[in-house]
Amino acid sequence: NTGLVSLKSLLLQDTYLRGHIPIEIGNSKNLVLIALDRSFFSGPIPLSLGILSELTILRLNDNQFSRQIPPNIGTLSKLIDIRLFINQLSGSVPREIGNLSSLVTLHLAENNFTGHLPQQVCQGGKLVNFSASYNNFSGPIPTSLRNCTTLFRVRLEYNQLTGILDQDFGVYPSLNYIDLSYNRLQGMFSPQWGESRHLTQLRIAGNMIVGKVPEEIVQLNQLVVLDISSNKLSGEIPVQIGNLIKLSYLSLNANKLFGQIPSQIGALSNLGYLDLSLNMLSGPIPNQIGNCIKLQFMSLSKNGLNGSIPDQIGYLVALQTLLDLSYNSLTGEILSEFGKLVNLENMNLTHNNLSGSIPNSLVDMVSLSFIDLSY
Repeated sequence: NTGLVSLKSLLLQDTYLRGHIPIEIGNSKNLVLIALDRSFFSGPIPLSLGILSELTILRLNDNQFSRQIPPNIGTLSKLIDIRLFINQLSGSVPREIGNLSSLVTLHLAENNFTGHLPQQVCQGGKLVNFSASYNNFSGPIPTSLRNCTTLFRVRLEYNQLTGILDQDFGVYPSLNYIDLSYNRLQGMFSPQWGESRHLTQLRIAGNMIVGKVPEEIVQLNQLVVLDISSNKLSGEIPVQIGNLIKLSYLSLNANKLFGQIPSQIGALSNLGYLDLSLNMLSGPIPNQIGNCIKLQFMSLSKNGLNGSIPDQIGYLVALQTLLDLSYNSLTGEILSEFGKLVNLENMNLTHNNLSGSIPNSLVDMVSLSFIDLSY
C-alpha cells in the first residue's frame, strides 16, 4: 500500500517483482510517470489509475495484466504515452481512449482484445506510434487515422479489421513503418502512398487488395521491406522496381501478377529475400537476377516461367534457406554451377521440363538437407 502522496515517478522496470498494482496507487495524485514494464505484475489495471489526473506516461507492457482497460483512463487528458503490449488484457478497448487529445503513443499489441478499435484514436492529431497487432479486433479501421498526418509507425497486423485501403488511409509524410497484414482489407493501392517518402517498411500481406502495383510505391526509394503478398493484385511487376536499391525483402507471392520478371530486378543489390511464387509470370528468368548477390531466399515457383535456368543463378553463393524454381516450364540442363551453392539448404526444381544428367558437382552442395529434381 502506498502513502507516497508526493510521488511523481514510479519506475519499477526490468524487475522480478510480482503481484497486483494496489488500488491505493490512486492516492499518489501527483504521479506523472508510471513505468512497470518488463516485470511480472499481474491482475487487473486498477480503476484508481483513472484518477491520476497528472499522469502523462503509463507503461505497463511486458507483464501479465489481465481483464479490461478501465474506461476512466480516457479522462486522463495529459496522457501522451500508453504502452500495454504483451499482456493478457481482454475485452474491448474503451472508446474513451479517443478522448485523449494529447496522445502520441498507443501500444495495445499482443493481448486478447476484441471488438472495435476506438474510432477517434487520433482525434487530437498528434498520434505518432500506434500498434494493436496480434489481437482479435474486428470492425472498421478508425476513421481518425485517415487525416492523422503525424503517424510514424503503425502496426495493426493479425486482426480481423475491415476497410477500403484507398479510402480509409490518407497521406502520411512522416510514415516510416506500416503493417496491415492479415486483416480483411479491400480496395486498391492509392497513388497517395507515394507521398510517404520516408517509408522503410510496407507490409500489407494477406488481405483482399486488388488492382495493380502502382508506380508510386516502387518509387519509394527508402523502402527496405515490401510485402504485399497473398492479395488479389494483377498486372505486371513495374520496371521501376529497380529504383528500390535499399530493398532487402521483396514478397509479391500469391497474387495474380502476369508478364515477365523485369530485368531491372537485378539492380536490387541489397536483396536478401525474393518471393514471386504463385503468380502467373511467364517468359525467361532474367540473367540480371545474378546481380542480387546477397540473396539467401529465392522462390519463383508455381508460375509459367520458361527457357533455361540462367547460369548466373549458380553464382548466388549467399543462397542459404531456399532456391525454389518448381512448377514452371523451364527447359535445358541442371546447372553444374549449382555446385557453388555450398550454403544452400533446400533446392526444389520439381515439375519442370529439365533434361540431361544430374551434374556431379551437386556433391559439393554440402549444406543441402532437401533436394527435389523429380517431375
